Amino acid sequence: MWTHRYSPRVLERGGRLWTAIAWLGAAALALALTLPAVWWEPLHPHELATLRFARLAPVEILREIFVDRGGAPLHFLVERLVLVWADGLAGLRVPSIVFFLLALPAAGLLAARLVDGRAATLLPLALACAPLAVGLATFGRMYSLLLAATLWATVVALWAARRDSLLGWGLAGGAAGLLAYVHPAAPLYSALVVLTGLLVADVPFRRLLRVAWPAPLALALVQVPYYAIALGVLRDRYDVDFGAPRAQAISGAGRSVPEQGLIGLGPGELAGSFFVLGLALAGLAWLAWDRPRVAIALALWGLVPIAFFTFLPTGTAFFFPRYLLPALPFFLLLAVAGCLGIASFGRVAAIAGALLFCGLVAWQVADVVRNLDELRDLRLVPLAAKADTPGPELLFGAVGAGSFGGRPPGLLDEYVVLERPGATRAPEGQAQALATFAAADRDPATGVWIFAGPPATMASARARLADVPGADVVTVSPSVFLVRSAEPLDPRALVELAAALREAWLEVEPDDREAERFLRRARYALGAT
Repeated sequence: MWTHRYSPRVLERGGRLWTAIAWLGAAALALALTLPAVWWEPLHPHELATLRFARLAPVEILREIFVDRGGAPLHFLVERLVLVWADGLAGLRVPSIVFFLLALPAAGLLAARLVDGRAATLLPLALACAPLAVGLATFGRMYSLLLAATLWATVVALWAARRDSLLGWGLAGGAAGLLAYVHPAAPLYSALVVLTGLLVADVPFRRLLRVAWPAPLALALVQVPYYAIALGVLRDRYDVDFGAPRAQAISGAGRSVPEQGLIGLGPGELAGSFFVLGLALAGLAWLAWDRPRVAIALALWGLVPIAFFTFLPTGTAFFFPRYLLPALPFFLLLAVAGCLGIASFGRVAAIAGALLFCGLVAWQVADVVRNLDELRDLRLVPLAAKADTPGPELLFGAVGAGSFGGRPPGLLDEYVVLERPGATRAPEGQAQALATFAAADRDPATGVWIFAGPPATMASARARLADVPGADVVTVSPSVFLVRSAEPLDPRALVELAAALREAWLEVEPDDREAERFLRRARYALGAT
């Protein structure tokens, strides 16, 4: 049985101060866990796409993203505004942190509506350190925006359920409909937002039919452009064919969607995920005893997205746990309810429930801190600092063996350019452009090259490249070093040094295809001049 029955108030007066303190603590925890990764996290190729599209005019963003690619344009429009006054890594990634922070009070409000004031205090703390949410809070894409928008749309739907008016339900449907312009998969969550409001509305069914009809109508009307323009493009891009359903689930990691999704929603791989799942099942049983419609609504937030991505008939293995981010707060709310349910059985049980919640938070924080330690070891901030040279500088394309922090080594020079906007890129993308550069009459400049790979490979490469005449090797970490020209050189001499460095690197790492392409372009440029 419940020890604190549901109150229609958002928060009980006596608990408002503690709730406010908890929410501020959650925001501080979120900032502590996310801010370092703004500079420590390697770039993702999708973040480069964000930068490319966000620098277009608003009309071009709508055409390129929404019309031509079937994507959601809102995040790119936000980035365009931010990058006007805050360029670089901060301008790219800090907006996602801001949206993550905005999601925390929304999580608290919906927890108060669906469970009680204690859940409103605890859920933002659990969400603030959830590895999936924290990891995406510094990803220069739309996922934190999607999280915040989904939670606030749900708050509006729960408000409409209490207000019981045509206007309230119309606003709820409109807010849910706008999610389609945040992420292409958001219509799935739009339906869940409205359904959650309908399920928890404490009115007779006939009254609900008379009053709530504006919600699905507004939802459909707001998403008309999405279905008319973007949906067909998405079906072609992802090879969706509802006439030929797939026999097995899709997942880019070789796992089933339920397994991959569960791992993404919890900390510490399967062990942590099953721990959170156990708490969530306990919370589901506890809620079903007193508020079965709330239990159904929360269960749907977990089951519907998993089922959708499992049975979506597509030939493209494109599922990633980040697509489940909007469902994460509802999954965690069930886990919080599980702790509260256990705590309701007496004094000893209350201690057990508190310890379980503390264990949940501690496990999540430990997972995030472990990831931050791995990012710190990449030494990206020292890399950007050591790439700086007095006077004119040209940054040549980075190469390496294997991946670097889960990213291609070629993104390291992109990172340096973002962190140091004054850096100039050498035109190595095309052989003719490099030939034009080599023949140009320009002031001498210092060349900079970045090399990355496993420590054993890099030790051999450092020794070999140190023998190249005119090259100064600077060690950044066991996995990364950079090379500077010993003195400023004219364009042709820089291209000659670039060719010599890539030849020396290929003696150590002969399978590096990117280095081979750079070398061929350099030889062409030198032969053409």
